[in-house]
Amino acid sequence: MSKLQKLVFGVCFIALIQPVFALDFFEGLDINIFGKSEKVNKVLWEDGPNQYFKLEEQDSSANGKNDHPAELDKKAIALSLSLLKVKGRASVPVDQLTSVFTSEQAVLMSRMFVDGMKKATPKQDIVFVMEKSEQKLLGLKKESSFIAGRVFYKDKKLNLILGDYNRPRNLGYEAAYDPSNAGIVAYNFDHGSRITAAQGTDKFTKAIYEFSGIENKDLKELRRDWFVFDLEVAAKGYAHRAEQARKQELARKRKEIEDIFGQSFPSMVKPASHSVMAAPVMLTKTVEDRLVALNNLKEKGLITEEEYAAKRKKIIDEL
Repeated sequence: MSKLQKLVFGVCFIALIQPVFALDFFEGLDINIFGKSEKVNKVLWEDGPNQYFKLEEQDSSANGKNDHPAELDKKAIALSLSLLKVKGRASVPVDQLTSVFTSEQAVLMSRMFVDGMKKATPKQDIVFVMEKSEQKLLGLKKESSFIAGRVFYKDKKLNLILGDYNRPRNLGYEAAYDPSNAGIVAYNFDHGSRITAAQGTDKFTKAIYEFSGIENKDLKELRRDWFVFDLEVAAKGYAHRAEQARKQELARKRKEIEDIFGQSFPSMVKPASHSVMAAPVMLTKTVEDRLVALNNLKEKGLITEEEYAAKRKKIIDEL
């Protein structure tokens, strides 16, 4: 019996008496049979049977090999993924769109993609499934759903193909196949395909708002489920939008303060031709209003203690 035959016989025997050990034995190994090297799918991260990141063979070689292994920037990936937004109605403003991924998911994906791209071969993709929980009916009901897809790096761009999108958990299915609620029921997920769009992703036709650095793959027609990220451009665009939002918020606060303190105190005083008793009443009311407004600004943290004290002194000195 040859060494190869002995190895195969031994592993088969182990698989009969302990299947889990056999799976652990093979996972991540480079197996060379008849001179051909094949890399077994490797788990990068998992949390139960329905949340994972894995290395998997390309679903199609029609577009050529991937540019793996690759060194990617974790922060740029997280920022880029956070830009994908669902646009349900054309009238919805950009700042009210729903993110495809939560912040936690974007961070986890960035970590897994950076780690996976270092280990992946040119013929491997990263496939993933993540679960998301949302509170419904004012927090009285909790709904969970899955999102699945595949990722690869090619032509200096990150490619993301979505398969199952917001697929709801089937509690009836789980109860039937896992009555003990041990959490061992595995779903059969669609990780997306280079060949054709996944069923259900037709909702993307007018649903994803595109930002600078992110575009849909154009294969004779746009694939709305296939996103191509220029990570550097997208990350810079995110930083620019964040800076613009910060400036707008500062401008809003500055206007709020100017609206309060922009009232000229002398203009509130009635002309001398009016009765002498009218002026003190107006003065007292104006000073009180300004002191109350000043105190509100301090409580909101919009001004410092030093600014509060100086302005308060100024208002009182004007009495």
